[in-house]
Amino acid sequence: MRWALNVLLVVVVVVVALIAMRHGWQARARRSAALLPALPDVPDDLGAARTGPLEAVYVSTVRASDRLDRVVAHGLGIRSSATVQVFASGVLVDRAGVLLFLDPDHLRQVTTSAGQVGKMMRADDAVVLVEWTPPSPAEEPLATALRMRRAADQEALLAAAGKLLHDPQPAEEEQLIERLQNSVGSAGFEKVADETVEKFESFDDPSVFVGPVIRLIEENPDAELGNPGGLVHFVEKFYEKGYESLLVESLERSPTAHTIWMLNRIINDTSNPARREYVDLMKRIAERDDIDTETKRSAQSFLDEKV
Repeated sequence: MRWALNVLLVVVVVVVALIAMRHGWQARARRSAALLPALPDVPDDLGAARTGPLEAVYVSTVRASDRLDRVVAHGLGIRSSATVQVFASGVLVDRAGVLLFLDPDHLRQVTTSAGQVGKMMRADDAVVLVEWTPPSPAEEPLATALRMRRAADQEALLAAAGKLLHDPQPAEEEQLIERLQNSVGSAGFEKVADETVEKFESFDDPSVFVGPVIRLIEENPDAELGNPGGLVHFVEKFYEKGYESLLVESLERSPTAHTIWMLNRIINDTSNPARREYVDLMKRIAERDDIDTETKRSAQSFLDEKV
């Protein structure tokens, strides 16, 4: 009989603990909802991509003033895999289709942090911490923690997101890309490209042009852009600094003879730890049914060279 009472006592304690935890979570959810009544809207036009989709783990979103006080509204309290991408209009965090968009007007700072971010962590477990102010009456700063899968992606995110905070001439950037686009196919394209690259390099962070240049190459598959040409030389300066992810994004979207050739130049670096992934991408391109035969043959010819 005594053991039955002991079991009953344990069951009661567990039930009471679960009820208390449930009430605590509900109270936190109410506080979170007051801080963030709704997720920020995602614009229809995100603008030029400044990074490719970067793989990450979404750790948590917390109050900036108390990094152990998690925001749980709108699913933000759930740790999950994510992709992060920086556009001209802001930072987009995609958690399996649940989007968190942070525009430059609401960004406060982008840094790295270690230790306590929504939960106890190892001191050496560094994350990217994006501080932002929600568009809500409370206007209390929040901080979103992201652990990047690759060190190079962390550097790319810090640089591109930081640039959003201190971007002096977004209009000039757009004008330079537009001038390039308008000159494609003209007799003076090579000269225009060289002049434009010089202007790119005068910016504090020329990497913001890598994505738009790759997009331009992708959208003009029949244009003579040089071999390799000033534009390719420019984007390859950011090898191992975010260039590869932007190129892969373009290739998965719409491969061209020129971007396949650029991929092959990456594969030629036998010391690259991700070389096998790039070879596999080339194989997938060669087997695709939704691209033209000539592009598939080009991919296969590069593969044949590696045999």
